[in-house]
Amino acid sequence: MVHLNAYAAQGKLIMEIKDEGPDFPTDTLNIRRPFHSTKPSGTGIGLSLARQIVQAHGGVLTFCRTNATTFSCTVPL
Repeated sequence: MVHLNAYAAQGKLIMEIKDEGPDFPTDTLNIRRPFHSTKPSGTGIGLSLARQIVQAHGGVLTFCRTNATTFSCTVPL
């Protein structure tokens, strides 16, 4: 199950995407590298492209592992 939580705080829009599906690979150093995929038919552009879009808007895309795989996107309002 995927959960999306979005809210505004201190002049920023914060979106948290939590995925309770299969664990994300522990090799998190490569997740931002373009064309790196852990899926046999994956292209490896999803997270790299998302990061570039967020950065183009002055934001930051971060990854953290809690009880679910979580990505946090923070952009200025």
